[in-house]
Amino acid sequence: SINKHLIAVSLNEIGFIYENKLRMEEAMKSYIQAEQIWDELRFFRYSITAKINIARMLNKSGKYTASIRKLKEVLLLSAKNGWDDMFPYANQELAVSYELQGETAKALQFYKKYFEQKLTSFEEEQNKDIATIDAKYQIEKKEKRNLLLQQDKKGSNRMIRYLSIALFVALVLSIILFIQNGKLKKISSVAKRKLQDLPSTYP
Repeated sequence: SINKHLIAVSLNEIGFIYENKLRMEEAMKSYIQAEQIWDELRFFRYSITAKINIARMLNKSGKYTASIRKLKEVLLLSAKNGWDDMFPYANQELAVSYELQGETAKALQFYKKYFEQKLTSFEEEQNKDIATIDAKYQIEKKEKRNLLLQQDKKGSNRMIRYLSIALFVALVLSIILFIQNGKLKKISSVAKRKLQDLPSTYP
């Protein structure tokens, strides 16, 4: 199935190349082969592409009725499967078919449908783009907020560390001063005793 699908994809692309080179018979043959393979595989989503290409080729060869029939098949398939994105392509080609056939009222009707659907599609794409941008903005805002919180936390931890060091230094200095003060007191008491031992009068 996968191999056949890939063959159909290649045939559809080859048909497009032939069409651009104005080799219409070969282009039509490639498109029809691609359509047949996809219909056989029941890959109707893909076969719609080939059907639209075939309808375009039928218009170019003046077979407008056959083109309209093929495009109505596309519209039915798309409606049945909810493939709304395929409507504009089919309606645009239908408008061309009716215009070439001289039915301007119907051509105008399908051109109107085409433009309305393209506008709706464009608005939906715009809304998706806006939603995507908004989602990115919200993520970036959250990341920045988290970064600021982390920085604040780091700053707080740094301050606590500095305060701890300062308290430790103060404690050490206090201990040193206490020890030195104790030594001074001891020296002072010894000096007082020695002074008391000295004779009160000299000969």
